[in-house]
Amino acid sequence: MEVFRREDVPLIIDTGNVQIRAREVGGMMMVFYRFAKGADLHPALHGLPGDACTCPHWGYVLSGKLRIHTVDGAREVAAGQAFYVEPGHYPEALADTEMVELSPSQELRVVGEHILRAAAAHYRPATMA
Repeated sequence: MEVFRREDVPLIIDTGNVQIRAREVGGMMMVFYRFAKGADLHPALHGLPGDACTCPHWGYVLSGKLRIHTVDGAREVAAGQAFYVEPGHYPEALADTEMVELSPSQELRVVGEHILRAAAAHYRPATMA
């Protein structure tokens, strides 16, 4: 068993509007997100199939509110709600938001490396763990 705090997880991306910390545990990636109101990951996903995230996620919103856009439309998820989202989506922060998410490591690595390449000029140095 492993126990850790968000602050102990390596910082992968920090743009000022989006902060991502990720750590691999048991073949899954544990990811802590902080989004500023208005943050939208869609532009960073352009170039992936469907211009969207290709990885499934299981998550829980600690505070704030997101709109998750999928091929079937958009759905909002707010503080205190858990969710599953299939591949083919992108998040938009409707409020300052903190959440934690689990994703298959290999699939998330592909998306994370794409985001880092697509927006390297805006992110502080980092690599997918």
